[in-house]
Amino acid sequence: MNMIRILLALQFIAVFLFSGCFGGKADLAIYDLRCESLANPLGIASATPLLSWKIKSARNGTFQKAYQILAASDSALLNEIDANLWNSGKIRSANGISVPWKGKELNSRSLVYWKVKIWNEIGDESEWSNVAGFSIGLLAEQDWQAAYIGLPRQSGNPENPLLRKSFNLTSKAQKYMLYVNSLGYNEIYLNGKKVGDGVLTPAVSQFNKRSLSLTYDISPYLQEGMNDIVIWLGRGWYSSGLPGVGYEGPLVKAMMEQLEDGKWKSVLATDSTWTGRESGYSCIGNWKAGHFGGELVNGALILADLSATSLNKAEWHPVFEANVQPHKVTPQTVEPNRIMDTIKTLSVQPAGVNTWLVDMGKHLQDGQKFIFRFCSQERKW
Repeated sequence: MNMIRILLALQFIAVFLFSGCFGGKADLAIYDLRCESLANPLGIASATPLLSWKIKSARNGTFQKAYQILAASDSALLNEIDANLWNSGKIRSANGISVPWKGKELNSRSLVYWKVKIWNEIGDESEWSNVAGFSIGLLAEQDWQAAYIGLPRQSGNPENPLLRKSFNLTSKAQKYMLYVNSLGYNEIYLNGKKVGDGVLTPAVSQFNKRSLSLTYDISPYLQEGMNDIVIWLGRGWYSSGLPGVGYEGPLVKAMMEQLEDGKWKSVLATDSTWTGRESGYSCIGNWKAGHFGGELVNGALILADLSATSLNKAEWHPVFEANVQPHKVTPQTVEPNRIMDTIKTLSVQPAGVNTWLVDMGKHLQDGQKFIFRFCSQERKW
C-alpha cells in the first residue's frame, strides 16, 4: 500500500514538472504591438519602420527564441498563404524590439496590417497576436497637391480662424484619409464632430526649417451626400518675429483621399474655394517668452456647434492662398498632446481689490504644469 502511494506521488510530481516545463499556447501570448514605438500609428515618417512587441507567460523565465511576422495590405489577407506584403517565415532571434521592416517596399500612403507569433526557449509556439496596423505619411514634396490657405485680415481677426469646405459624396469608399500640415495648431471637425483626441497639434517645430503633418482616418465621420469639414486653426508658435513666420495668422494645407479598388484618389484639397471666418477665440499675448497673455473669448462670434445648420447660419468669407517659404514637411511620429485630466473650480471668492481666491479642490504640487482657462462658457464645439 505504501509503495502504491509512493508511485502515485511520483507520478503526480512528474506530471507537474512536465506541465511546468512545457506549457501550452495558453501560457504564451503576444501583446502591445508597436510601430516606431507607437500603437497603430497613422502617417509615420519612415518607409522602413521598426516593429516591436511584448510577450507574457504564466511560467517564470520565459523568453523568445524565434518569431514570425505576417503583413498585408488588408487584414483579410493575414494568413501564411495570402500575406502580400511580408511573410518573414520563422526567424531565429530573441529580439522583439525595433525589428526592422524587411517586407515589400513601402511608399507614401501605404496601409499595412500585421501580426506576429513567437516560439519560446523550449520550443512552445504562441498563438498569433491580435492584428495591428500602421500607414505611411506623405514623404515627398510632390505628394502634396494642396495650397496653404488662411483668413485675410479684411475678413476678420486671422489669428484663430475657422476654415470650411462643403463637399458631396455620391457613395462611401473603403477608406478615407486626411493629411493636414498646419503652420500653427489645428483641430479637425467633420459633420460637427471632432476628429481624434489631440490638442495643440502638431508638435512644435521651427518653421523656416520644418513643419509637421498629421494623418487622420476620417472614414467613420463621413456620410453619403453632403459633408462639411471645418479646420480650426490656432496661432500658437506661428507668431510674427519667429523664424519662418511670414503671415499674421496660421496657415494650413490639407488633402482628403479615398481608397477604392486598391488605389488612392483625391476627394478635395485646400485652395481658394474654401471659406473662412473668425472663430471667436483670439490670443492676448504674442507667444514669445513671458508674453503668453491667455485667450480672449468673444461670445458673439462663437457658434453653438459645428453642425451644418449652425455653419449655414454664419457669414463666411473667401480665404487666400499663401506663398510659404520653402521648408521640409515631415510626418509627425510622436504621441499627440491630449487632455488627461480636467480640474474644475469648487469656488471663486473675492479676496481684495481686483483679487480673487480660486479653490481648485486639490493641492497643485511644484513642478506640475496646469493651464487655466477663465471664460464665461466652455467651448461648445
